[in-house]
Amino acid sequence: INDGKSFLMMNGDLVVDPAVFKDITRKFEESKAKSLISLLEVDNPQNFGIISLNSEGNVEKIIEKPSPDQKVGNLANAGIYIFDPMIFKAIEKTEKSVRNEFELTDSMEILIEQLNGKILGHVMKNRFWNDIGLPWQLLEANNYLLDNIDSKILGTIEENVSISENVHVGKNTVIKTGTTIQGPCFIGENNLIGPNAFLRPYTFINNNCHVGMSEIKNSIVLSNTAIPHFNYVGDSVICEKVNLGAGTKISNLRFDDNSVKMNISGKLVDSKRRKLGAIIGAGVKTGINSSIM
Repeated sequence: INDGKSFLMMNGDLVVDPAVFKDITRKFEESKAKSLISLLEVDNPQNFGIISLNSEGNVEKIIEKPSPDQKVGNLANAGIYIFDPMIFKAIEKTEKSVRNEFELTDSMEILIEQLNGKILGHVMKNRFWNDIGLPWQLLEANNYLLDNIDSKILGTIEENVSISENVHVGKNTVIKTGTTIQGPCFIGENNLIGPNAFLRPYTFINNNCHVGMSEIKNSIVLSNTAIPHFNYVGDSVICEKVNLGAGTKISNLRFDDNSVKMNISGKLVDSKRRKLGAIIGAGVKTGINSSIM
């Protein structure tokens, strides 16, 4: 950045196919643009910052979360950029928004003027792109990442353990007798799994965890967490240093089979997922036989 050259930047709440970076770098180098903004075609433009392009494919305007009656197209800001260093001067000129924050999109509006419209819009196609701003989007990103894991068995596997393909077991992890692990599945380092644990596909377990005679499916379990006795965890995110009491079960399916809604900052948001369990924050402990619905 200090050498005056353009640089690539991505928003921190995204998980994308690494090939995206090669795509946009090649597109930028082939063009005469000073900067580049990656774009994504979306069905719900009112939820995104929408980019208006001119006939040459350069950025004309940024419209933040347009109302449904605004005819602004459906090309959303995908949060991956190649910026000219002039973006820093634009940031210095940026004033706080109505949210009392410095908005990058406001800086980009200034940059458009500074570069005389030489900011190329590049529409991404056929590449994985996932925003993880909402809790259940972590599960979507987890599925993509587990589909691409480097499977290695580096821990200790006792007798009478069933492990399918696409399973990674980290160093100093012990998989005890009677355990079944169905891939794709990632188990980090220094974990104790079993005896008689059942880890179903798309389970991620970080480091220093204990999973006893319990079942986990399509879930993320972060470090130093215990799921030790007769627990069920499905379609959930369990943060660090959580202890689930014996018999704690997490429901992940509504009786009426409709999609699950979740409270986000006091507002019910439709996840559009038929199955979604719980998001449990760091340090939570549950009592025995707790039911989380």
